[in-house]
Amino acid sequence: MRFGEELVSERVPEWASKYLDYKTGKRYIHAVAEAIHKADSGHAPPPQQVPSRPESRESHVASPTDLEAGESVEPPRYGPYARVHNDESYSNPNSRHGSRAASPSPSPGRPASAALPRLDVAGLGVNQYQEQPRERLVEAVMGRDTEEQPPQRHASSAPRRMMTRRQRALTAIASSVPFNAVRNRLFDSANQPLNPTDPVEKAKNDFIQFMMGELDKVEEFYRTKEQEAGKRLQLLREQLYEMRNRRGDDAFRSDIGKKGFGDPASQGLLGRVRESVIEMTSFSKSSSTKHSPGARDRPPLPPTPILTALPSQRRRDFVPKVVIDEDVSYPEAKRKLKVALHEFYRTLNLIQSYAALNRTAFQKLNKKYDKNARVSEKLEFVRHFVDKAAFVKSTVIEDHMRTTEDLFARYFERGDTKAAMTKLRSRTALRDTETMSNFSNGLLVGFGFVFSVQGLISAVRFLFDDDLDGDKQKVVSSHLQIYAGYFLMLVMGWLFVLICRLWSKHKVNYKFVFEFDPRHSLDWRKLAQFPSLFTLMFGAAFWLNFSAEFGGDVMFLWYPVVLIGATLLVLLLPLPVFHHQSRLWFATAHWRLLMAPFYSVEFRDVFLGDIYSSLRYPFANTELFFCVYIEGWDEPERCGSSRSRLMAFLGTLPFVWRAIQCLRRYYDTRDVFPHLANCLKYLIAIGSVVALSEYRINGSEMTLSFFISLSTLSTIYSSYWDIYMDFRLAQKKAPNYLRDILAFDSTWWYYAAVGLDPILRMTWVGFVIFKGVQHSSIVTFVVALIEVFRRGMWAVFRVENEHCVNIAQNKASRDIPLPYRIEVQHVD
Repeated sequence: MRFGEELVSERVPEWASKYLDYKTGKRYIHAVAEAIHKADSGHAPPPQQVPSRPESRESHVASPTDLEAGESVEPPRYGPYARVHNDESYSNPNSRHGSRAASPSPSPGRPASAALPRLDVAGLGVNQYQEQPRERLVEAVMGRDTEEQPPQRHASSAPRRMMTRRQRALTAIASSVPFNAVRNRLFDSANQPLNPTDPVEKAKNDFIQFMMGELDKVEEFYRTKEQEAGKRLQLLREQLYEMRNRRGDDAFRSDIGKKGFGDPASQGLLGRVRESVIEMTSFSKSSSTKHSPGARDRPPLPPTPILTALPSQRRRDFVPKVVIDEDVSYPEAKRKLKVALHEFYRTLNLIQSYAALNRTAFQKLNKKYDKNARVSEKLEFVRHFVDKAAFVKSTVIEDHMRTTEDLFARYFERGDTKAAMTKLRSRTALRDTETMSNFSNGLLVGFGFVFSVQGLISAVRFLFDDDLDGDKQKVVSSHLQIYAGYFLMLVMGWLFVLICRLWSKHKVNYKFVFEFDPRHSLDWRKLAQFPSLFTLMFGAAFWLNFSAEFGGDVMFLWYPVVLIGATLLVLLLPLPVFHHQSRLWFATAHWRLLMAPFYSVEFRDVFLGDIYSSLRYPFANTELFFCVYIEGWDEPERCGSSRSRLMAFLGTLPFVWRAIQCLRRYYDTRDVFPHLANCLKYLIAIGSVVALSEYRINGSEMTLSFFISLSTLSTIYSSYWDIYMDFRLAQKKAPNYLRDILAFDSTWWYYAAVGLDPILRMTWVGFVIFKGVQHSSIVTFVVALIEVFRRGMWAVFRVENEHCVNIAQNKASRDIPLPYRIEVQHVD
C-alpha cells in the first residue's frame, strides 16, 4: 500500500483537514521536477529580470556564432552535463539546481556582476557575500519580508500580529542555525543567491512555503489537543479523588449507622458529637488533602464544569449524552469514571497517531523533494523544522498515557498496571480474523435464500390451487402477510449492514456518531452475522411451512410463532454469548424509544424512531398476528385493514414516538424551531395514516380527498425537512449548492438523493390509483418495500451529515458525563 493510501486509511476521519495535505505536497514536488526537466532540456523560457538587478544570465547555451571575440562558450547550467564539464565543478561553490553541479565561471569578456548578479530571495535582498541575521530565517523560508514586501491582507481579514507564536518558535529554532547554511541546504545552492523569477527557484520556493504552512497547521492543532487533554486529565483526576472521598465517607456513615445512631437532630448532644466526629474523620476534601496517601503531590485542580447544550446544539433534534447526577452511588460513579478513562485513553491514542502520521508524511515529502530536486543534503527540512516541532519532540501525551494507566490501575485494578494497560487498549480486529465471519455469513445466506425461494413457490401454488380448501388458502394468505412483515424488517437489517460497509469505505465514522463503545463495537462483517442468521431462520420456517409441510396441519399454523419467538430469543438472550454487549445496546435503545418522555433524546433514539416510521407495515400486521391466533382461523379476513382501526393505531406508533421525542427536546431547550416544527411533521403523517384507514373501512370519497390532501402536505413537508435539515443540502453559499463539507467523493450521490427522496415519498399515490383494491395486501406490501429502500437512502446521508458536523468541530471523542459536580474556584 502506498503511503498516500495508508495516510487516508489510518487518519482520524474527523481530523482529516488537520493532517498534512500529502496530495498537494506531491503536486508541488512534481512542479519542481517539471521545472528542472524543462530547464535541463532548454525548453524553459529565460527567467525574467529582477527589477533591481537588470543583469541576468542567459538560461541557454550560447552558440559559437553568438559569441563575441574572446568570449568562451558557457557550459549548461542544469542537468548531468553541468556536473562533468570540468574537474573544478565539484569544488566550485557556485552551484545551482541539482546535486551541487557547478555553475560556469565568469567569462573573461564579461563583468563579474553579469556572472554573479545580486538577486533577492523572494524579495529579501540577500547578498551572497553577506551573512544575514538569524532571525530572518523564518521570513526567508516563508518568502516574506515585513520591511520591503508587507503581506497583502484580505479586506475582511483581521489585522495580523507582528509575529505569531509559530514564528517566535521557529525564530528560536533558527537562532542556533546560521541562515545561509539552512537556506543553502533547503535550496541546495551554496552561496548562490536565489532568483524568485526563475521557474525552478519559484517552484522550490512555493514548495517550502507550502511545507511551512502545513507545519504551522499541524503544530497549532496538536498543541490545542494537547492542552485539551491536559485539562481533561485534571478533571478526571479530581473526579477520582472525589469518588474515593465519598466512598470513605459513605463507609464511615454506614458503619456508625449500624451501631444504632439515628438522626443527629433527634439525638441531641450525642448526635452533634457524632456529626463532629464524622466531619473530622471522614475523607472530605480538606482532610484528604492533608492525610490521604500521595496528597502532598497532588496539585490544586479545577472543578468539573457544568455541561450545557451549545447554541448550535439547541437547534438539533438530539443532544449528546450528558447527564450529571447530584446524588450518584459509588458503583454508578465507578462505572462512569471507568468508561471516561477508557475514552480518554483512546483520545490520547488518536493524538499520538496523529503526530506519528504527520511526521512520517513530512519525512516522505522531504525525501521525494530531495529526489526530484536533486538535493545532496537529505531531509534538511525535517531535521531543522519538523523534528524540533512540538508534535515530534513533546512527551506530554506519553506522560498523560502513563498517568492514565497509573490512575486506572490504582482505582480499578488494585495497582496491577499490566492489567490496566490490557483493559485500556481497545481491541482492533484485523481483516484476517474476519475470514471465518465472511464464510459463515455466506453459508447462512445461501441456505436461507434457497429455502425462501422454494417456500415462496409452494405458497404461490397454494394460493392459486383450485382444488385446495378455501379456508386453507385464507390461512396461507394471512401467513404470507405475517412473513412479509418479517421480511421487511430483515431487508432493513441487511440495508443497515450494507450501509455500514459504505460508511467504512468512505471513512464515515458511524461508530462515533452512534456513540458505540469502542471496546465492544462490531465491524460490519460481524454485524452481518445477525441478518445472516435471521435469513436462514426465515428461509427454514418458510420452507417447512409451505414446501415440506413438516408437522401436519397443527404445525402449519404455528410456524410464524416459532420464527418470531426464536428471533426474540436470539436478540434478548441474557447470556454472555453471541455479541451480548451489542445486543444489550440494541435492547437499551428500544427501551429508551418506548420510554421516550422520560429520557433525554440522543442520536440513536432519533435514528431508531425514524427507521421504525418506515416500518409501518410490520407494526400494523401485529394486530393481524394476535387477532388470528386469539380469535381463531375460521374467518381471518375480519382481522384485515378493512375492518380494524387498531391496525391503523399500531401503524402510527413510530410517528407518536418521534413526536414525543420532539416535545421532549422542546421541553429541554424551549426552542420552538426546529422541535415543534418537527413535531408538526409527524402529526401530519399520523393524520394521513388515520385518513387512509378510514377510507379503507367506509370507502367515502370525502375521506379519500382528506387522505390525498394530508399525504400531499406530508410529502412536501417531509421532503423539505429531509433535504434541508436531515441532509443539510441545497445550501446556496456552498460549493455546487450542496454543503461545505462532503464525505463522499461523488457529488452525483447528493443530487440523486435530493431528486429521489420526494419521488419515493409519493408511493401513497398507489392507494389512489388502485382504489378499487385499496385494501389489497400486494399494493400495501409494494408501497412498504419502496419506503424501506427510501429510508435506507435517508440513513446514508443522515449519518454522513452528522459525521461532517463532527469534522467541522474536529470532534473525534465522546463527551463521557462525569458523575460529580464539584464546586471549586478556578485559579487564573
